[in-house]
Amino acid sequence: MLDVYLCEKSKKPKQPHFGSCRCEPKGFECCGNNCDNRLMKMECVDSMCQCDDRCTNRRFQKCEWCKCEVRPAGKKGFGLYANETIRRGQFVVEYVGEVIDSLQSQRRLQLEYKGSKKFYIIRLEKDLLIDATKKGNIGRFVNHSCDPNCQSEKWLLLLLYFYFYFVLFCLNKKKKKS
Repeated sequence: MLDVYLCEKSKKPKQPHFGSCRCEPKGFECCGNNCDNRLMKMECVDSMCQCDDRCTNRRFQKCEWCKCEVRPAGKKGFGLYANETIRRGQFVVEYVGEVIDSLQSQRRLQLEYKGSKKFYIIRLEKDLLIDATKKGNIGRFVNHSCDPNCQSEKWLLLLLYFYFYFVLFCLNKKKKKS
């Protein structure tokens, strides 16, 4: 599922200057932690990377998210739980929804979501937000916590920004992602 843009095209994220990664295809894997693109939180694509299928910096494109499920989480409603052991720094899930501007967000908060505790909006950049309330995925069930075990990061892929959740520390199977 991809984000759906509901705002003017001029409000889409600014497009930064790109550089190619300088990784050299050696061995079975390429584009590790020292990859220029990875360090800039930008996924590699064929035109910028010479590592082909050995590139490990294409997690979104290869749909390499963790096996998770949504389950009741007590008085917090629902939460996202791991169905497998997740390593520190591993990509968990993408946060997907409708991309809206600040005015649309304020309108929804005042009119549509007024009095509700069940809305899922995250800021993409200054005047863009992702509202996963109506058209979201399981990423919206990653709960806020005083002791979080995941962090969100904004990554760039093909001139568009995406939000991903990455594990801050190792999780045991079936542990809730906060």
